[in-house]
This record gives sequence, structure tokens and C-alpha cells, in this order.
Amino acid sequence: MKKLFISLVISYLLIGSTIFASEQNKDNKIILESPLLNLIDGKSFGVNAPNFGLLLRQRLDLRRRIYGLVQKDGQRIGFFDFEGKKVTLLDLCEIESKIESEYSFKMNYLAKNESQYESQDLAKERKEIADTYNEKKRALRKLLDFAKEDYIEISAKYAGIARGIKDVLLGLIKEFLEKKGLKDSFLLTWGSLEPEEEEENVRKSLTNFQDFTDFCIELVGFLEAMANSCPKGKALFVEMIRKAKEGK
Repeated sequence: MKKLFISLVISYLLIGSTIFASEQNKDNKIILESPLLNLIDGKSFGVNAPNFGLLLRQRLDLRRRIYGLVQKDGQRIGFFDFEGKKVTLLDLCEIESKIESEYSFKMNYLAKNESQYESQDLAKERKEIADTYNEKKRALRKLLDFAKEDYIEISAKYAGIARGIKDVLLGLIKEFLEKKGLKDSFLLTWGSLEPEEEEENVRKSLTNFQDFTDFCIELVGFLEAMANSCPKGKALFVEMIRKAKEGK
């Protein structure tokens, strides 16, 4: 616990100004109001000081993967490597969509203009297009598998927060989704599962970058709403940081 405490404090002191950056946008700030919050906010088994810090850290880790890191020159550097470039999850959604649209466009073009080709040439063109498409899809699938395992590794660090309060979290997730106007969300499925079931469900259910990224964005939004809605947990965390700075 002491090592965890020190790690949390050091992490916050290094990136504290970044952690709360997204909360400055008041238009997007969601406050949860369910009485369920009284069961966990500031409680030793719920959102206490260390767990509030873990919640912030998970949010930060996921945001880095979704949006990348902003450099001093204003450029964003992605977390993932694809075709020699550093890319974000949002970039990969665009790449995935572009691959599909280019494949459809080229195949449709050949279908509409097949009379202009010799049959052997037409077959060769189709094969080349299909081979290129399948090669890129394989590379994307491999990276998606990596991204999901990376998410599972991140989540494993924070699984202790959810244990014992899963029913409470599910109720809060429902309120969050209602306030966001989201009716069909994988986040609801995720919230209904036990921690040991979450991993396999993520592996099997999120089969493309768009679905995986949507889930990550919604989870980040929920974590932000939790941070905004647990004043007691936040106060305990701020006090923990104050004492750490003073060397107490």
C-alpha cells in the first residue's frame, strides 16, 4: 500500500495539471446525482483517496490512447504504431474506415467497367485489390488485439476499485448513459460483468476499432463524471497530495 501511495503521489505531481484539464469544459461536465454515490464517496471501500487517484490515472491512460500526447509544439503523438507512424485510436478509426471505403470503391469501379478489361486482366486487378485489402485488415486486426490486451492490462491495475461495489457502479453507469443520451452502449454490458468476465467480453465483443474506441471514450466520460461527482473522495485525495508535498 505504501508503494502504491508513493506511486500515486509522484504520478499526480508529475501530471497533475493535465489530469484535470478536461474538467475545464463546463458544457461537457456531467454530475451524477444518484443516492448511490453516498454509499461509496469518501468510503474506505469505495472512492477513498488512493482509489480517487487510481480513477484519475486510468482516465489519463485511456485519454492518451484515444487522443495521444500533446507535445510542446502543439503536435499530438499517438500511442500506437501503424505502418511506421504513431497513431491514436481516433486515427485508427479513420484508417479502418478508409480501408473499407477504398476497397468498396475499387471493386465497384471494376464491376461497372469490367467490359473494358480482358477477363484475365480483370481477375488480376481484383486479386491485387483483395490482397492489399486483406493484408491491411490483418495488420489492423493484429493491432486491435494488441490495443485490447493493452486496455485489459491497464484495467487490471484498477480492478480492485470495482470489487464489492459493482452494483453501485452499474446504477451510476445507467445514470451517466441517460444523461449522455446513449441508449445502446457496450459500457452498460461492461458494467454488468464481474472483473474476471470483462476481459473475455472485451476480446470477443469489440471486433473493430470504431466499437473499441467508442467504448474507451464512453468509459473515459464515465470516469470523468465519477471524478466530478465524488467531492469527498476528491477532498481526501487533495489532502493526501498536500501531506505528501509537505513530507508528512
